[in-house]
Amino acid sequence: MNSEDWAKIKARSSYELVSRKSFIKPKDGLDYNIQAFYTLKPVPPTNTNLDKMYQKTPGLYQVADKGMEYFNQVLENKKTPKEALGEWAAKGNEMLAKLKKDPKATFQ
Repeated sequence: MNSEDWAKIKARSSYELVSRKSFIKPKDGLDYNIQAFYTLKPVPPTNTNLDKMYQKTPGLYQVADKGMEYFNQVLENKKTPKEALGEWAAKGNEMLAKLKKDPKATFQ
């Protein structure tokens, strides 16, 4: 999978990025910075305590998702940041209170 021959074959594809930079050539006169794809550092592992907390209380994901809904409403200019934060604080605290009573609770 990482051989030179394989890289030559896969380098013809415009949908895949091969592991050998020497085979990556801009196609159709395009000009882009291929180095940008190779200089990134891997994301550090998540906090194991946080992972355990999410496993023990799966509904916490839904609290975060609700926050993302409000964030998207701000991006779409449907709410101001202040309105969205206020609503998420109210709804999020309600959800957290339910999870405190029942850690296995889920939300619709």
